[in-house]
Amino acid sequence: MIRQAPQPGASGFTLIELLVVVAIIGVLAAIGIPAYQGYVDNARAATAQNGLRSIHLAQKEYHSENNNFFSTPAGNQTALLNTNLFAGVQTLEGAFYDYYVTLNTLNGAACTPPCYTAYARKRSDGTLLWITHLNTKNF
Repeated sequence: MIRQAPQPGASGFTLIELLVVVAIIGVLAAIGIPAYQGYVDNARAATAQNGLRSIHLAQKEYHSENNNFFSTPAGNQTALLNTNLFAGVQTLEGAFYDYYVTLNTLNGAACTPPCYTAYARKRSDGTLLWITHLNTKNF
């Protein structure tokens, strides 16, 4: 059986056309993927900031009921905060940030009234966000 050459009007793509399309897709991916990662990181940071604001509000309520602030050791205390400050409701999302709260001192003495700083530490690079009892924050 002898194969015949394709007719001039035959449909199909040439190798050059396919290479051009692959190159265009590669350029779009090279631009789009980093931009998308930036959006994702910004959204995660905004979630952490909202978590710190929630801790600040919950600490006000905790202080009015207990006459002191809730504190934790440093490190990932997200579950402990969800249990004690938010009555077991998973308010803080701990997949990308670790949350904890420390009581502050002034010149080695306890603050009067007591004061605290709530932290959200990014797991991937250690970036630290914080908010204090006076609503002072670094974000």
